[in-house]
Amino acid sequence: MKKLILLCAALFTVAALSAQQKVYCQITKTNDGKGLFSNTISVSIDYGQAVTAFSDDRLVDEKGQNIVFNSMVDAMNYMAILGWEFEQAYTTVSSGDDGKVSSKVYWILSKEVEAGEDATEGVMSAKEYLDEQAAIRANRKR
Repeated sequence: MKKLILLCAALFTVAALSAQQKVYCQITKTNDGKGLFSNTISVSIDYGQAVTAFSDDRLVDEKGQNIVFNSMVDAMNYMAILGWEFEQAYTTVSSGDDGKVSSKVYWILSKEVEAGEDATEGVMSAKEYLDEQAAIRANRKR
């Protein structure tokens, strides 16, 4: 009888753990939020969505406006409210044909989600906003 109870408990634990999965995203400082002399930033987000060379993956609000942050830590705090946790940061350095050296900082975040849960709830890129608005307009024409 003890073996049966232990087996049932083990199966229940495995089933509960398999219902959750860890998903990842990457945020990157893309540009100044409001202009050349501004101390604010915008960030792009990559959680595996399809992108093209012309995709705008900056974070936007529900009205399609760029979300402006004071720093990458401010952006991380925003993402933490949505359930994302910091995993790692890394920097890449490259030089252009003109000899100028530039660096880019990437922050990797993770989130535990239930099976079928939308991990990107509350997070929208400019491209996704435009796609959503186009779908709404198309539905109105029908």
